[in-house]
Amino acid sequence: MSTPLLEAQGVRFSYDGRTPVLPGTDFALREGDFVGLIGPNGAGKSTLLHVLSGWLRPSAGKVRLAGRPLRDYTARDLALHIAVVLQREEHTFAFNVLDLVLMGRFAHGAGTLGFESEADRGIALEALAQVGLEGFENRRASELSGGEYQRLAIARALAQQSPILLLDEPTASLDLAHQRHLYSLLDRLNREEGRTILVVSHDINAAAAWCRELALLQCGEVVRRGGPRELLRPEVLEEAYGVPVAVGELEGGQPLVAVRR
Repeated sequence: MSTPLLEAQGVRFSYDGRTPVLPGTDFALREGDFVGLIGPNGAGKSTLLHVLSGWLRPSAGKVRLAGRPLRDYTARDLALHIAVVLQREEHTFAFNVLDLVLMGRFAHGAGTLGFESEADRGIALEALAQVGLEGFENRRASELSGGEYQRLAIARALAQQSPILLLDEPTASLDLAHQRHLYSLLDRLNREEGRTILVVSHDINAAAAWCRELALLQCGEVVRRGGPRELLRPEVLEEAYGVPVAVGELEGGQPLVAVRR
């Protein structure tokens, strides 16, 4: 089995110093993975993503990127490897849309806003087009809807051109058409460009439709991991979520999960 590209080993993290959100968690992404991280509220999904990205530092355990401790990377070097889309982001009123996407080019030496190369601007404009925001480049970020701003955050991550994408509930503010567009884009980036992708999602059905693997987090521990049809079974989900569920199957074998009344 290949060496993990990004790995958490025995990671512990607590926000208050007493109650562990991650009690000694193990998790690994290998090059080319496309994994959906699912689980009930409070399971630690976003916390694990933030630890893997370097946004949070664990109190114990190790996080490694390409075999090296994450702490050995500078912020710029880390950005060259990992792009992150957060679940919630404060709107930045001082910048227009293109300015914010160009921030994703800093790790590549783009420099100060206003002094980017034409190549950087081209990459940023292409990223906006990929998320359906072409023509928005001169709009103020404060003028965007919640869904538009979420797509802007994704465009900035794409402009980073990092081989690893970590996304925390990227479709939470998106309508059905834009959800499908985003997952289709991630699918292409994974299949054609070999990007390694981790998506935290409460939408089990969307994750099952697009991700190659699912990992089920419960009380900060990865209790199961496997293909969607292998993992999404009623007894597994009922134990994790504490509600009765039914699991059907769409054309092509895609599982479909519904909560029973």
